Amino acid sequence: MNTKLDTYYQFPIERDRLFSSKANSLEFFTNMHLFQKYLRPSSRILELGAGHGIYSINLAKQGHSVVATDVVQENVNEIEKTITANNLLNISVQNVNATDLSCFSDSEFDAVLSLGPYYHLRAQKERIQSLREAKRVIKDDGLVCIAYINKAFALAYFMKNNIYFSKAEYEEFLKTTWEKHDFKDSFLNISYYTTPEDIEHEVELSGLRIIEHSASDGMYTMIKSNIEKMNENEFNALREYHISTAHCFSSLGASSHNLIVAKK
Repeated sequence: MNTKLDTYYQFPIERDRLFSSKANSLEFFTNMHLFQKYLRPSSRILELGAGHGIYSINLAKQGHSVVATDVVQENVNEIEKTITANNLLNISVQNVNATDLSCFSDSEFDAVLSLGPYYHLRAQKERIQSLREAKRVIKDDGLVCIAYINKAFALAYFMKNNIYFSKAEYEEFLKTTWEKHDFKDSFLNISYYTTPEDIEHEVELSGLRIIEHSASDGMYTMIKSNIEKMNENEFNALREYHISTAHCFSSLGASSHNLIVAKK
């Protein structure tokens, strides 16, 4: 049990986050586009850190067999409620820590989605352990999809919202393991932010091969109020444009959330 995570996620933060604004929803639409691009029909999928199960539920509705997991019991309970409400028979849920998948067999899944754990694992050895465990439980041609928060965007976003940092805090941000637990923002105390270059290095250290690296939501969460003013046609046009350019390296550096798709 992680008390800090349990405390943070006792409210429906993750359930509401992706659709709390048009800008936030870009992350969901872009990630789903990539899943549909790479997942084979009727795949067996393990989602780690599933939150309230938005991705797992949608993938189950598309015909995949899904095991949704989370280390926070409140999130597990919420997924169970949604499964029951939708009468879904091809999805189950478990309380599982992403660094220890010993309850699953080698090569059991076609894909592992790690859309939250990476940026909550503050020690590099834990992040790499999680990636190696994900690699172990996928088939030889299986996928591992890893979401992360881009450090450059995140620190600028904090300053936009009048949260500033000391020299010692900036030095902490440069480390591969964060030990500080008294940042002004509560999410920082349970998180780890990285760079596109650094996560690629850690993915390679885990023995995985990157096949796509994409910007999930771009720079647009920095200007949410402007995006909200768009009409439906304007936003749909932006969404199509973003998805078509999300793979560009310049997009990665400007994006809040990014996604790596990797194979063994």
